Amino acid sequence: MQRNGGSMSTAQPNPRPYFRTPSISPDGQQLVFLYAADLWLAPIGGGGAERITAHRAGNSAPRWSPDGHQLAFSSWRAGPPDVYVPSLDGG
Repeated sequence: MQRNGGSMSTAQPNPRPYFRTPSISPDGQQLVFLYAADLWLAPIGGGGAERITAHRAGNSAPRWSPDGHQLAFSSWRAGPPDVYVPSLDGG
């Protein structure tokens, strides 16, 4: 209670996204990061991010291949964590 008898506001601030484990592409043009247990890809200069995984299992530790065409990450999709290496070229 405030001194004047009114109640104090308990409003919470707007939640902010929590981005984890960012990794910059070898050419310095893209950034991959974790948000809400999925991997997202965004241009370094800003703009919209594209979700590149959509699975209920957790993902972690994204790392770029030296040529920047693949991304390795760990996931718990089938029990203990495994390493997944999808192509980013759509193939």
